[in-house]
Order: sequence, then structure tokens, then C-alpha cells
Amino acid sequence: MKWLVLLPVLLCLSPAAAEEELGPRCGLYAVVDEGDAGMRKIYDGLRKGLELAHLPRVCREAQPETQVERDRFLERLATEKRSPLFVIGDAAAKDLSAPMPRITRVFALERYTAGGRPLRDLPVVDRSALVYAARPAERVGEILRGLTGGKQVVALLPRAQEADVESKAVARFLKATGVAVAGAGQKPQVVLHLRLPFPGGHASFADALALARQRRVPLVSDDRARFGQGAVVTLVGRHDLVGKAAAECGRRLRATPDVKIPPYGLPGVEVWVDLGAADAQGLEPPLPFLARADRLKRAPAGRRRPAR
Repeated sequence: MKWLVLLPVLLCLSPAAAEEELGPRCGLYAVVDEGDAGMRKIYDGLRKGLELAHLPRVCREAQPETQVERDRFLERLATEKRSPLFVIGDAAAKDLSAPMPRITRVFALERYTAGGRPLRDLPVVDRSALVYAARPAERVGEILRGLTGGKQVVALLPRAQEADVESKAVARFLKATGVAVAGAGQKPQVVLHLRLPFPGGHASFADALALARQRRVPLVSDDRARFGQGAVVTLVGRHDLVGKAAAECGRRLRATPDVKIPPYGLPGVEVWVDLGAADAQGLEPPLPFLARADRLKRAPAGRRRPAR
């Protein structure tokens, strides 16, 4: 039999040689914000885009925790000539956006926008490309009006620390969405757990969910990892498309490292609705809103609505 003829050859291979022949080969590296499900989805789209473009396989590299680790990683990249480096997420970009003359980079991020402009600054780096999942505030406002059924949406925006002065970016977001922040004694229509640039940061998901349940209003989140954990509505960016766009940027930079690629955003917000979470609070999202949802999570069979 043929396999008996090949057996002596296979036995002669050292374990290391066999692993090199059969194991995955990483021609490119990506540093990813592992704690962000959206950034992990961008990485999945990147892998698919590189595969379709017949480019080298990409593998995740652990984010350097110290300056020494960072320097060693960058020296290895420059020596092995594995460019571009894909930097996915703001935490990764914070440590890997310094000048690196020998290394090209592709940054993939996410931003809320108002009037087409990101509400947070984007890294400005030579010999690089940047693409981001854009969540237009105008689209978010449209979604919230569809959920509440009114022209004016009154919302609570819980944050980690209260601030006397709202940031200009958050003010721009509120103006573009048409959302009013509920004042003292005013009943909100929704609680928004959105990763906006609040002074002091936004509240935890658990705190926002507890507040929504206390006020008996829907929680709207933008954390795709939390879908199915209590938020009635989850707003999700087109992370897969951003990953594929990052792969195209990488292809262009490999061919011409000095090519100028202006930063650009891919706008889009998907609406995911958890009907089980709505039922648990006795809430009924409008039927036209549900009809336009991109994804519906059905309530468990036999669940009874709580008494109003």
C-alpha cells in the first residue's frame, strides 16, 4: 500500500520539521483588543479578506505590556519583514501609533460620527492606512425614534463618574441624534449604554441594565458581546466589512509601502432586538420597529409577561 511506502519517510521527520510542514504559517501579525467583541469581529473579517486576496495568513500577537516587549516585537517585525502590521482597536493603537520608519501599519477602529466626522480623534501616522466602523449619530437617532415612537427621545446616559460639564463630543452626538437627556424628575424613554467619550467614562453594562429595569424602560447597548444579556436593543457596527477593507489596505501597502490612503469610515448600524429581554420587563417594541430589525432573538417558549 502507498501509505506503507511513505511511512519510513514520515518517521524520519523530526517533530519540529513535521510541525513546520503541517502547522499554520503566519506571514502577518495583528494586535487586537481582545476585550472588545467588535474588534474580534474585525479580525475575523480581516482573515477572510486576506484569504480572498491570496495574501499571507495573519495571526494574533499578544499586545505588548511593557516598553521592552513592545521594542522586541517591533524589532522582530522589522527583521522578518512581515508588513503591514494590523492594529485593531484603540487600546492596541495607543501603544502602536508611535513613529516606526521601518514598519507599515493598518489601523482598524470604531467611531461614532456626527455630520460624517468622528467624535473622537483618529491616529495620524505616516506609512499607514486607517479604516473604521462608523456609527452615524443621525442613524442612531432614527433608530431611537422608531423604538420610542416619538419625535423627541428622552434618555438617560449613565456614566462612571458624573461631570459638571459635558464633553463637546457628547454634545455633538446628542444634537445629531436629537436626543434630550432626562432631567431631575423627568421620566426617560430609554437608557443608553453607549461607548461615548464621556468625561470619566461610561457606566458598566450591569449598572445601566439595573437602571433600565428600575425605570421600566428599554436598555439600548452598543456592546455586541452583551447581546442576549438583558438589553432590549443592541446597535452593532459593520465590523466584518471593516476587516475586509483593512485587508485591502494591507494589500495596497504591501505593493507600495509609501502609498497614500486617506482614512475612511464604513457607516452602518445593525439593529439587534432581544424579545426575551423585552418580555421580561413587560415591554412591547412597536411592530414597524421590529419589522425593520436586522436580527431578532425570540423569547423562550412559555415565558409569561410580568404584571404591569
